[in-house]
Amino acid sequence: LMTERIVVEPRFSVCIPTLNRAATLGRAIESVLAQADDVEVIVVDNASDDHTPAVVAVFGPRVRYIRQPSRVPMGDNHRTARLAAGYQADLAAAGIEPAG
Repeated sequence: LMTERIVVEPRFSVCIPTLNRAATLGRAIESVLAQADDVEVIVVDNASDDHTPAVVAVFGPRVRYIRQPSRVPMGDNHRTARLAAGYQADLAAAGIEPAG
């Protein structure tokens, strides 16, 4: 029996720049992934010192992870998202604050 895998190109790409925001990054990624099946998440890490790589690794291939080898100005960190495959949306940062 042969099975066929359908590959869906992402319609939307959400780019999340981050710097030492591991504590909130996972919730930001979960929120994006919960909203659509045809979404691509790209995390651009500006050489964080915390456990950001481990947070992203939990999501496996559903999240693309780009790590700057050293800190760069914010504009340069955002330019890396040109690799987005779908319509691009940028989150200002990985932090999510509770409403209230």
